[in-house]
Amino acid sequence: MHKSIKLTLYIDGWCILCKAFAKKLTNLDKHNYIAIEDIRTASHPFIDAEKAIKALASIDRNGNVYYGFDTIHELCFILPILFMFSPISYILKISRLGSFLYNELAIRRDIVPLHCDEKKCE
Repeated sequence: MHKSIKLTLYIDGWCILCKAFAKKLTNLDKHNYIAIEDIRTASHPFIDAEKAIKALASIDRNGNVYYGFDTIHELCFILPILFMFSPISYILKISRLGSFLYNELAIRRDIVPLHCDEKKCE
């Protein structure tokens, strides 16, 4: 892991919402604190790929693994621009409302079982 990277985020590359979220995070991440990987093509020994396809997964530089809303909560502390949301994130985490809302959103996401790049689509 590169020195400046504080969190590696594993997204579902077939999920339109996940890809849009990753693009927005990349735009907000001015200091390159986050690395983004597609869970369908990347592997990590501590990440449960099946669980990561259902919920956003991440691993920090200390080896701590997070899924779902816990990843969102960690992002609030890593990206300076999101730090102002950390008190709200903390309340959502301890009340478990954040996990509930995240799961409701994750259930409704669209999965497109195609992989396209500039040259071909599978």
